[in-house]
Amino acid sequence: MGTSSSYVIPPSESSTKLVKLLDIGAINSKDQLDKITDLVSEGVSDGGELFQIECELPKNGFWFKPSLFTGVQANYKIATEEIFGPVLTTLTFRTPDEAVEIANNTEYGLSAGIWLWLIRCPIL
Repeated sequence: MGTSSSYVIPPSESSTKLVKLLDIGAINSKDQLDKITDLVSEGVSDGGELFQIECELPKNGFWFKPSLFTGVQANYKIATEEIFGPVLTTLTFRTPDEAVEIANNTEYGLSAGIWLWLIRCPIL
C-alpha cells in the first residue's frame, strides 16, 4: 500500500469560474453514491492522490464532488472498476506499447483519452 493523500482545492477566482462551467448530474441512488465513496476511499488507501475542488453540493439527492486522481497504478481498483460518478482517474505511460498494455488491462472501456506532451508518434 502506498502513502495516502488527498487535497481539497480551495475556491479561487479561476476555480470558481471552472465550477460555474461544470454541469454534473446527480448520482442515481444512495447505493451508487456509497459505491463511489468506497472506490474513492480505496483509491486513496492504495496510494492515489485525490484532488477535489471545494464546492457546495445540493442538499437534496445524491451528489459527489468532481474528483481527479493522479499517481494511479494500473492495478488499482479505481483504474479497473467502473465508477459511474464524477471521478477522473489518470495513469501515465512512457511508450505507445505501454499505453496499449494499460488500456487492455481492464475488461471495461466506457471512456478513455490520451494526452501527449510531445506528439512524436501519435497513437491511433
